[in-house]
Amino acid sequence: MERLIEKYWWIPVAGGIVALLAYYYWRFIKPCLPPPGNIIKNPSFEEGTSGWLAFRGYWTDDDHWCGKHCFMGRKGEVLEIRQPLEPMKRPAIYRFQFRYKADSIEDRMLVNMLHTYGARLFVMKVPGEWRWDVDNGGLYAKLIYDRPLSRGWREVLVEFQTGEQPPPEESRCLDIYLPTAYQRTLIGNFYIDDVWLWFKEYARPL
Repeated sequence: MERLIEKYWWIPVAGGIVALLAYYYWRFIKPCLPPPGNIIKNPSFEEGTSGWLAFRGYWTDDDHWCGKHCFMGRKGEVLEIRQPLEPMKRPAIYRFQFRYKADSIEDRMLVNMLHTYGARLFVMKVPGEWRWDVDNGGLYAKLIYDRPLSRGWREVLVEFQTGEQPPPEESRCLDIYLPTAYQRTLIGNFYIDDVWLWFKEYARPL
């Protein structure tokens, strides 16, 4: 028995190393890998605001979820960013995910995505709750979850359907901002990171 232990001592050691590497991958690397087909450019703001039109707010390394940077709205200031979108498949089911951190649960945030002529996706943070309301202009939409991560960060996943008619190219975009009525009323800082949008499957014709 002692000879077997001396001969094969490396097996449990190698197994432990593999287990540690697997934990590191699933805990720190996999959550930061965009899904295949993600159409958002510079989704984690690691390249500054490249791909985004930064109207109001700050590119910062003060906090982040993945990578080293995120986008931030400061207390008492306006937050608004926009990204033009590529043409989307239709009718189809897409998934939209982002991560956020709010210093105050009372602060509101609105995600507005114009994806279909006559219909758009609204994702609105409910003040006083860790919850988001979702509306898609009468088309299918579902909030899959708004779940806690760590260090105060949370992750939102929304599933929605595109219609048959695309919007005009100049207005096809994703906006993340404070609603006009609540601009300059941030109680605390608000952070956005890891914005992903990807095709899931074709939907039945409307």
